[in-house]
Amino acid sequence: MTAKPIKIALVCSTLNQLGGQAAHMRNFYRYLNGQGFEFTFILCSQNEPPLRNFMLDGGVNLKDIVFIPHAKKKLIFPFVLELRGIFLQEKFDIVHAFETQTQVLAGWAASWAGVKKFLCHTESQFLPSTISWPKRVLFRILNSFLKDYFTKTITVSSGLKNELIRNNFRPQEKVQLIHLGIIWTGPKNNQFSYPGLTSGTPIIGTISRLSIEKGLDRMIQAMPLVLNEIPAARFVIYGDGIQKEALVAQAKTSGVLEKIEFRAWAKDVPQALQNMEIFVMPSLREGLPITLLEAMSVGRLCVASDIEGVRDVIINGIDGILVDTSDAQIFADAITEVCREPKKAETMGMAAANKVQTYFNIEREIALIKELYQETVTS
Repeated sequence: MTAKPIKIALVCSTLNQLGGQAAHMRNFYRYLNGQGFEFTFILCSQNEPPLRNFMLDGGVNLKDIVFIPHAKKKLIFPFVLELRGIFLQEKFDIVHAFETQTQVLAGWAASWAGVKKFLCHTESQFLPSTISWPKRVLFRILNSFLKDYFTKTITVSSGLKNELIRNNFRPQEKVQLIHLGIIWTGPKNNQFSYPGLTSGTPIIGTISRLSIEKGLDRMIQAMPLVLNEIPAARFVIYGDGIQKEALVAQAKTSGVLEKIEFRAWAKDVPQALQNMEIFVMPSLREGLPITLLEAMSVGRLCVASDIEGVRDVIINGIDGILVDTSDAQIFADAITEVCREPKKAETMGMAAANKVQTYFNIEREIALIKELYQETVTS
């Protein structure tokens, strides 16, 4: 007799822009659905059609996606009420919620519906400054009532784990660190090339959501300083978001618009990364960035913000460069230095690829998630 599959609801109400989190959730479905698990996505988004297409392109079956209208989330209680109805009807074995807003609102709905097993996934700062103060207060209050209800909270970096425990958002014994894993896209022999570095025409780029917390204005601030030292350098930014117009205007004012390309989201991320020599990540904050891992996996030398989350991935000077990207001169100097030393960039790029292949691979993460799911339903 075949064992009944474990029914899991993957819930997120904050996927208003495509990025690493959507890809992360999609990977759970890709690797575990039909393997003793049955997944349903319950989503709420301002950009429902692109998100639906993103999931479908990644192999998610349309019947396994449920969208709650965004208008209901604005009023909060209708959103919670609809979630409760779904939980009561579907009788999931586990509800697995991503990010703060979803955790507290879905936690409210799940506890009301009598759901016994509830997992949380924290991939970024628990209460970021970008959340309005009324919501910050509301989420903090709701979380104070729910923090002991949650079965387990998964964090993707040691910094996020420490934050949850230090601020009494979750009990220490209920927080578990599981690093993100990515699908390996690097060559089997780890042979990488850097033609732009050797010819003095490096391409310096990033793939990012164009939002304030990604710090891309810092990249543009550093560009004139890099170009003063390496006039043949070129820059590229793949992505989209609310900051695009402001970033284009900044590049124009800084006199570097002709040296930078703004491109849409890359359909072939590994190829886009391999077209760069240097990958930059000037973020103000990160949980554990998937695009950084992807860049490292194809041997790109990464120059990134010296912040928690990124420090879980890069050892400065060994497999990447960590800098204070808020200082344009320091940021530019770090980029310029590695552009002038192709051998150094190659050595660190190979070390980065080896690290990702060993410690941040998708198979490792999925095995840990699978084990957690099984432990959760049997505990």
